[in-house]
Order: sequence, then structure tokens, then C-alpha cells
Amino acid sequence: MFKFIAAVLITLIFSVSSQAIEDKPYGIWGHVSADFSNIESLNGTAVKAHIGALGALYLTPNIGFFGGLEYAPRGGKILTADVSYTYLDIPFGLTFKMPSYFTEFTSGYSHVSLGLFYALALSGEIAGISGDPESFLGLILDSIMTFPIAESGTSLGIKTGIKYGFGNTSPGITSTKAFDFSIGLAFLY
Repeated sequence: MFKFIAAVLITLIFSVSSQAIEDKPYGIWGHVSADFSNIESLNGTAVKAHIGALGALYLTPNIGFFGGLEYAPRGGKILTADVSYTYLDIPFGLTFKMPSYFTEFTSGYSHVSLGLFYALALSGEIAGISGDPESFLGLILDSIMTFPIAESGTSLGIKTGIKYGFGNTSPGITSTKAFDFSIGLAFLY
């Protein structure tokens, strides 16, 4: 797994560093996504809405650090009982900015972000009974393909993402790691 992640990072760094784009030292984006959440040992996939606000500080025109906050409900079923957990995800890591291939404006961009997230447990419910989910750390891989709408750098985009939790979501139940796939709309500046 480590070799795979290292290979992906090296490939991204070389492909991004060869395509210099507008020298804007920051990026800000928000998103609304449909999230397909699956928790190991639970039946079914829950479809929930994610919203988030993130930002990036670029060390070079193409490579930087990102961080932000995301409201992230997750869920599934235990036999016939609905399980619903609410988290505040705090993602952080590296982001790679690339030129947008969909416009003549140079201000639009697409990006891929790879890093970690901390899922801070807010509330939980199992079959209508309040419960406390567990906070956990996980891996995040996000990408946004943009369609610039103004020369000022404002863009709309399609966001996709994958999150994999390293820790259990349910106290006392083993193998309840979260796996999320999301797709949605993003607004970038």
C-alpha cells in the first residue's frame, strides 16, 4: 500500500510540475455532494448530503497544502435497524493544481487532493435510540474538474472523492470502518 501511494504522489508531482499555471498563492472552494456511505459489518449503503468549505495555500504554482471542514453524515443498517452517525470531518494534506482544459481562461484549474481527515463524532442514532459514535482518522482522495465562469478565477466544478476510515465508527462493534464515495458540485475561487 505504501509503495502504491508513493508511486501516485511521485507521478502527480512530476505531471503537475511540468504544467505551470497562474501564480495565485491560494485557493478557496466549497462543495455540496451526494455521499454514498458504507460502514463495514453494516448492511446497505446510506446516501447522505455532504457540505464543506476548504482552502489551499500553494508553495509553488501547482503544489500546496489544503485543509478545511466538512459536515459528513454516515450510516447503514444493522439487520433492519437504521444507523445514522454525524461527523465533522477535518481534511488536510497536499493538493496538486493543474490547468483546466475546458476554457480559454487561464484562471480556471482542476485539482487533486490527497491527505488525511479526522472525523470528529458529533451525534449518532441506532434504530431511533441515541448513541455515541467514535471519532477516527482516515485517508482522503478528492478531485475537482472545473468549468470557469469568470476571468477573475471563479469556477464551478464537478467534485468526486473517496474517504476511507482507519478506525471504527461504532463503539463495541469491531470492523465498522467507514468508506465514503461522493460526487457533487463545487464552487472555486
